[in-house]
Parts: sequence; structure tokens; C-alpha cells
Amino acid sequence: MQFFGSNAARQTAAARAEAIARQREQRRARKRHAALRQWQISRRRTALEALAALSIRDSLGDVFGRWCLQIGACGRDLTREASTLRRVQCTAHCFEGGALVADPAMLPLASSSMDAVVLAFALEFSVHPHRLIREANRVLNDRGVLFIVGQSPHSIGALPRLMGLGGRVLPAGTGLVRPGRIRDWLDVLDFELERYSGFSVGPPHRGPSQGGMARTFADCYVLVARKRVFPLTLARQPLLRRRPAPAPGVAVTHFRRERPTEEERPPA
Repeated sequence: MQFFGSNAARQTAAARAEAIARQREQRRARKRHAALRQWQISRRRTALEALAALSIRDSLGDVFGRWCLQIGACGRDLTREASTLRRVQCTAHCFEGGALVADPAMLPLASSSMDAVVLAFALEFSVHPHRLIREANRVLNDRGVLFIVGQSPHSIGALPRLMGLGGRVLPAGTGLVRPGRIRDWLDVLDFELERYSGFSVGPPHRGPSQGGMARTFADCYVLVARKRVFPLTLARQPLLRRRPAPAPGVAVTHFRRERPTEEERPPA
């Protein structure tokens, strides 16, 4: 009876922990949704989107193929400079210009069907940002390029929030992700980082920044990574050739000499 009682207690504790985790996830999702609503009506969003389009314009011009996908809470089409045949914009909510409304973590797209994916202000409004990057990795083909544009938690505008003072720059409930953490996720998924830059719309620096302290404390970061898929080449094994049998009456020239036995060895 004690054995069955302990199993029941464990199952009850596991169900309680699962319910608590589900409630936390729902609470986090409500906060992200409220922050997204505030982001839609923000004046700062327009300036950040314009600088984001300027920052990835040159890198997008080097992308060729069929499809380019943009995901995130961005009302501006950042893929205009892409050299792909078609472009599509996916949003989780009804943003202006969104042709596809779907869950960014569960895209209704085939695997390895995109040549480029642009995550524009998508990670900070996602409950599970690592799942979003995995989904982008799934839809990218072997030569695909991933662009990530997001708001940095190390910026001057996020400093009051880190100190617990609130702030008007960032909406409440925004989940900011560090660029270093994103680089670790990309490394796990076998992405090769090609570019890391930033840009700002406010003091002390305005405009794009390529390195130094200006990039570290910039309002937003830009990561450009290429998918690394090494082709699997099977090593060829040499074919075992059979030695032809000797013809009758012909002496064999190649033979293996066996070791003499104790009786055949000459005396020392």
C-alpha cells in the first residue's frame, strides 16, 4: 500500500508542476500580446523599421533563389532588396502588409523551401524564441541565409527596465533576448555567423554601428548567419579481387611461407 501511495503522490506532484508551468506560459503569452499591441501604435517602431531595412539592404542583395520569407511584428517589407523571385511576409497578428497570418513557431510551409528568412522584431514578442529559430532553420534550404533583427537588452532605452524603473521606450512585457544567446543557438543549429552589427535611433549614437561600444549599446542588433550543411560523401572501399586459381601443372610463384614446427627446426 505504501508503494502505490508513493506513486500516486508523485503523479499528483507532477500534474501540479505541469499545471503551474502551463499557467506561467499563458501569463507570459498574455504579456507578449499586450506588448505587441503597444508596439503596433508606437512611433518609435517606424524609425526602427526604416533603419532595419537600411542595415540589411546590402546583405539581402546577395541572396538569390526562389523564396524569401519575412517573419515578425514589422509593418514594413524589409525584403524588397532581395534578389529572389518571390517574397512573402508572415505575421502572427494582422499587421499591415502581412500576406500570411500563422503561428511563426509552426509555419504551414514545407521543409527546405526558403532561400532566406528574415526575423524582424519577432523574438522579443515570442513566448519561445528558440522554437522560432528552429522553425526558421527547418524551412531554410541547405544554402539558406537567416537575418535576425531585434531590440537589444543592453541599449540605453532598456536600461531603466533592467533597473526595475520601467520606461516608456520599450513596451511592458517585451521579452528581450541577448545577441550572445542567439549566437549560441545559431551555433547549435550549425549556422555560420557572417555579420553582427547594430543601429540606434536615439542618443548617444544614431544610425548604424558596425563594432565597438556603439554596437554593444545600440538599440537593435542585426545578425546574418548562413546555414552550414556539409554533404555526406561515402568513402569508397576497394573491391576485393579474387586471386586466380593456378592452372594445373604450373608452379605457384607467390605463396605464403609458414613457420617451421618444433620438429623441423634445426638444432641450435
